[in-house]
This record gives sequence, C-alpha cells and structure tokens, in this order.
Amino acid sequence: MKENEYEKEIREIIDTLYHKLDEQDNARRELNKFQKATLEKYTEEKFMENDNSKIILEVREHKMRIRECMEDIAELEKHFYYVMKSKDKFHALNDIKADCDAGLDSIAKIIDSDPQRIINLLCTLDEMKKSS
Repeated sequence: MKENEYEKEIREIIDTLYHKLDEQDNARRELNKFQKATLEKYTEEKFMENDNSKIILEVREHKMRIRECMEDIAELEKHFYYVMKSKDKFHALNDIKADCDAGLDSIAKIIDSDPQRIINLLCTLDEMKKSS
C-alpha cells in the first residue's frame, strides 16, 4: 500500500517524538548515574569540611543539568501535543476522504447502471433552465 503525503508527515512527526523520548530517557539515566556514582557517595562529614568547593560545584552542575532536562521535558510535552493534534487532523482527513470515496462510488454506480436515466435527468434539467 502506498503511503500518502499525510501518512508520511504523521510518521515523521511520530519518529521525531520517539527520538526525543529516547534522548530524554538517556539524559535521565545519565543524571541517575551521576547522582549514584558521585553525589550519594559524599558523607555528611565531607559536606562540613572547609574545602568542600568541589562538592558545591558538582551539586550546582547537577542542578543545572536537571533544569535543562526539565526544559527539555517541557519542549517534549509541546511536541507531544502537536503530535496528538496532527493525529486528530489526520483522522479527520481520512474521514473526509472516505466520505468522498463513498460519494464517488455512488456517482459511478448511477452512471454505470442506467445511462438512459442520466440522459433523461439532463433533459429535465435543460427544460427547467429554459422555463425559468
């Protein structure tokens, strides 16, 4: 079955969403990995030491990465809503196409079934035009 332009566009939008979800999942894993490997290994005594600038710097950088991920999630949410709207539009277009196909089938049946009836209808239409 040949994919029409709307199906192709929807597929590209969904593929982009999958890609963004994968990126977000990778970022989440990296944050968790850093949290467990680095930050959770610091004891309370380490935080109280005079030279705790390394810890403070790492915590600040970690918080910055978390903020960036939160911004990415907000963008991902916007993209998700765009995908859902596009999906709804695609379904509406498919419904319209189905209605048009049904109408064309009905017209084809009329034309194929009784050509004399069409000639009579056209003659009647002609008479109606003349009399008005």
